[in-house]
Amino acid sequence: MSDIRIETSGERSSSPAQEFTNVHLHYILTGEISSDKLESAINLAITKYCSAILSLHPDIKVTSSYEIK
Repeated sequence: MSDIRIETSGERSSSPAQEFTNVHLHYILTGEISSDKLESAINLAITKYCSAILSLHPDIKVTSSYEIK
């Protein structure tokens, strides 16, 4: 792997606070990596190691996708 980029997007509610309701992380990797290993790493990042994601309210849905170039 020679490069990694993560693009984020989200949806907000229409309430005055406009809090996030959904967050999507799109991982873009350049180089050789197996899909199985990448999926496992993304899953661990989202569910165990990313303090930013783990700090979000539990009602906020976090999804992910990836592409390998």
